[in-house]
Amino acid sequence: MAHWTMLQLCPKGLCQMPVILLLTAIVICAPARGEEPQSPVQEAQGGTPMGKTGPEAQFLTGMCYYTGDGVQRNPAEAVKRFLEAAESGYAPAQNSLGICYEKGEGVERDEREAVKWYKRAAEQGLAVAQYNLGCYYIGRSSGGAPRNPAVAVAWIRRSAEQGFADAQFVLGGFYHVGLGVKPDEAESLKWTKLAAEQGLARAEYALGSLYENGVNVAKNESMAMGWFAKAANHGLAEAEFRLATAYLTGKGEPVDYVEAHVWCSRAMEHHFEPASRLLPLIVSQMTQAQIEEAGRRLSGKKPMVF
Repeated sequence: MAHWTMLQLCPKGLCQMPVILLLTAIVICAPARGEEPQSPVQEAQGGTPMGKTGPEAQFLTGMCYYTGDGVQRNPAEAVKRFLEAAESGYAPAQNSLGICYEKGEGVERDEREAVKWYKRAAEQGLAVAQYNLGCYYIGRSSGGAPRNPAVAVAWIRRSAEQGFADAQFVLGGFYHVGLGVKPDEAESLKWTKLAAEQGLARAEYALGSLYENGVNVAKNESMAMGWFAKAANHGLAEAEFRLATAYLTGKGEPVDYVEAHVWCSRAMEHHFEPASRLLPLIVSQMTQAQIEEAGRRLSGKKPMVF
């Protein structure tokens, strides 16, 4: 399945683009770790988190080594700690070990091992592991598990029903395109909205597009811009660029060249290539005072002038 992006879309095309954004839910299934534990305080000796014992302590210590929190980052040592906890049946460690095997961090890459550990954690009911396992069955990678959309839906649904936002968004994508389920736009909207309400930027942007185009909801430009703004404030480059075009053209927002400059600059900082083509056009419409104001709004960064 093609990975739909907007890298080739001009600003005008972006404003009129069809609603294909939910397709990205299916192809953007990067390994998910779930909520990170709070930074564990290390004992002066022994290197185990204070107040924790057994597999949980091994897992938390492994997280310290994986992230470099309080110790020098050492993925190999992290894998060692994750393995000890995983073999004791600790589901978060099993999921983290799966990620290490999938990414080849601290251990030789082995997708079959990744799937094995994801499945052990998923069978214990860990939502993030259910999501990771489900993504393998929709072809996140060529190895580890055969592509099976029906199995993927089953695991991702279990994760979504537990409230895992990434799974909710992907499940919405399944219903949008009919992958592993019959197409059902009402279900697609339901799951996308649940993910968006949890602050998942991709879902916020997709929901904004549904309102902008009036797909299965009443067309509502104000609601669309509100969801785009939420996604932009969560750092999604596509949403930042969408706000820039709105402020430049007056489609969805009043014309405001300063805000257009600010949001386009932020999209550029997130390496969204179309923004580099749009910014010179924005600057060409601005006075020097407006350029300086844009610089102030960009937290004191020097404004980009062409």
